[in-house]
Amino acid sequence: MHHRPKKADLTPDQLHDLIMRITKATLSPDVQTSLTGQAGRELIDEIIAFQHTVLDPGTNLEVGIIDVEISTSIIAVTNESDGLLQKLLKLKNDPRLNPEQKKVVLYAPNYSPQAAREAVEESIPVIQSLERLSAYVKK
Repeated sequence: MHHRPKKADLTPDQLHDLIMRITKATLSPDVQTSLTGQAGRELIDEIIAFQHTVLDPGTNLEVGIIDVEISTSIIAVTNESDGLLQKLLKLKNDPRLNPEQKKVVLYAPNYSPQAAREAVEESIPVIQSLERLSAYVKK
């Protein structure tokens, strides 16, 4: 089974690249990209992957994109008010995206109560502030 690197496994160059990509995303005029950058920056001490495209090892086709990953969680980020349930379930259940069966968390400041309920019913917490995100993943 393929395990992703831990933060300690990243070389200084990889770490520098990660920080630069997060900084660039944070400054993006695109709201979605900027929001993802903010989540990455909030979790900078734990981050191991940022805007990471996962390819199927057999076909080399894209399986999905991981917005932010830390050692204990995969964090999906959206500026939308709904519509992410299928992506969240795929992040949670697809062994190519989540080989270690980490918990999946949605950071979505504008998510609607109805959409949030659907995610929570699947044991996927929806978090609407960076402070709560940071507190949740660190507990």
